[in-house]
Amino acid sequence: MNNEFAGRDDYAASIVYLRSGARMYHTFHSIYLHLKSLKGCFYRSRMVNERSLEFHTQQKLIWGYTFLTHSGFNDLFFGYGIALDPSSTFKQGRIPSRDSVFICVGAEDKRTIQAIRASAPLVRAPWTYAETTGWTTVVTFKPMSEFLEEPDSFVPKMKAWINDNAEDVNEFVSKLE
Repeated sequence: MNNEFAGRDDYAASIVYLRSGARMYHTFHSIYLHLKSLKGCFYRSRMVNERSLEFHTQQKLIWGYTFLTHSGFNDLFFGYGIALDPSSTFKQGRIPSRDSVFICVGAEDKRTIQAIRASAPLVRAPWTYAETTGWTTVVTFKPMSEFLEEPDSFVPKMKAWINDNAEDVNEFVSKLE
């Protein structure tokens, strides 16, 4: 434990951090609310464990997720966000080596993980099957530079990308057994 009192630099850094955090929350929550408005497997009321924004330092992820509707699986989720080092987080499949944005369908429960693994052969490019520490996913990536050229366009680009893939996600989820 540190025995030093906070100084001017610490207070200045916290002001920047809090403002940045509020902007990040608004950005990712906007995407989360968009997901909640989609039809098919996306349509589900808010679950307690969902996160519109989560920082996962160890996996180098800035992401959010919402649970999907499926009659046989309760823990199936749709994730979205930024992977700061995708090749160290996601194993197997076609994983980029540079910072990327991603969308995915994943699971943490053993039974649902088995269902996703069994469906891996059905996955078509640009989607790929991958595993991470603690969960399994079908994921697709795009270079982060495409989405952050103009920061104000991040949310509209993510929403459009999700919309373009919503039917593929609905189809994939409907085939899980």
